[in-house]
Amino acid sequence: MLFGGEEVKAEELWAEFCSKRGIDKDTPYEAWGFGRDGEESDQLAKLVVEGKKFGTASLYDVYEAEDALDELPKVGGYSVILDSHEEAVCIIRDYDVYIRPFREVSPFHAYSEGEGDRSLEHWRGVHKEFFEGEAKECGVTFSEESKVVCEKFTLEYVAGCDVPEGELLFVEPTMNYADEIVAYRQEMLDVNSSFDGCFSMKRMPDPQEYVDYCIGWANPSREADVHGAWGNVLLVIRKADNKMVGCMQVHNVLTQRMKDCTGHVGYSVRPAERRRGYATKMLAKGLDFLSSFGFKEVVASCLPENTGSKKTILANGGEYIDIRYLESDDVNLERNLMRNVIRPHHGMCFQFYEGKGYDENFTDHMGQIIHKMEANPSGKIVVSATTDMVCANCPNNQGGVCESQEKVLRYDTAVLEACEIEDGATINYEDFISLVRHRVIDAGLREQICGDCEWNELCRR
Repeated sequence: MLFGGEEVKAEELWAEFCSKRGIDKDTPYEAWGFGRDGEESDQLAKLVVEGKKFGTASLYDVYEAEDALDELPKVGGYSVILDSHEEAVCIIRDYDVYIRPFREVSPFHAYSEGEGDRSLEHWRGVHKEFFEGEAKECGVTFSEESKVVCEKFTLEYVAGCDVPEGELLFVEPTMNYADEIVAYRQEMLDVNSSFDGCFSMKRMPDPQEYVDYCIGWANPSREADVHGAWGNVLLVIRKADNKMVGCMQVHNVLTQRMKDCTGHVGYSVRPAERRRGYATKMLAKGLDFLSSFGFKEVVASCLPENTGSKKTILANGGEYIDIRYLESDDVNLERNLMRNVIRPHHGMCFQFYEGKGYDENFTDHMGQIIHKMEANPSGKIVVSATTDMVCANCPNNQGGVCESQEKVLRYDTAVLEACEIEDGATINYEDFISLVRHRVIDAGLREQICGDCEWNELCRR
């Protein structure tokens, strides 16, 4: 079995899941594995369990050639994921399914698949080869126009352990959420709220027009328009009730206006859902998504008087830059710089991480950061005793200040001294991790530095 423990067949895991969740065991499900060989199948299943992979893609023409269009994935459909030994690893459930030409598959979908550096370039290279081989076996031709079935899914159950309910889903605009888009827009209008991160929602009462516009904006194959920008709009859906609680706009190509004033990412939270921590989680996801484009630094802006947004930016490691006047909107905007900042003592945490922490949002986010860093070990980071990327989803993070500030600063200072690194230094990730391993962990200093941490027992193993 992929992760150790007893071997479990698909039907056994399904029965266990249905019993624990109160689901009719006769509910239909599919059982299958990722990839084309055993090693790839295991690697991709592992990414799902680790929370790094929440998307997959298949070739529409293969379903058609095999007369299996009735087997196309559907929203709400369950799957038992198998490893290379045909043993059950986990259960997933589709929450978003759409069909699009290969050339129009979006950067966010590439990011959702969790492979490599999660970039569109990597996704296209890997999947072009995969789809060409699959098409040849079925006697069809693959091209840039070939239709691709894109799925996003939630991790519902893992063999041997419960999976906490995920709180937020990030969805590319589709007509499946037409009613939620209309309701969100109306609520924003009712309270005269600014439509930050909503793209053209305010001026588009017709949800079909809005959805089409968002899809077109994210289309990587389109010609540059007069604005010369590409980007991605993400609807933020609360899983518990399928309600749209936020909207986010992430720019992978910036106009001059964005470069000078508004920055890489904008976001808003539904008025009735504010002050629940959603904005901090949304911005953290946006920053992680932006890393797949290779951005080393990201700018986020807000109105100087918007204390809530300023706290969200600070909680994600934002550093004040300046205030710029945006003439077209007649407003001042406070710009903040977001970088790959890592607290010194987190260099220890990364090396003992095993998917445990304060809550699911925190552990998923930390796992994604580690995956991102390990995918580009020579990438530059800033080592600084301040709120960092990991802190963004930590429940102890109160507006950019840790509730245990005195303790964590003590940890940070000790690590900096042991590694002979200056606070705020820029260094390769792999060099930083190596320094911490040799000068702190291997030198036997870890427990001396952070022995009073509540997670100390995990690091003793």
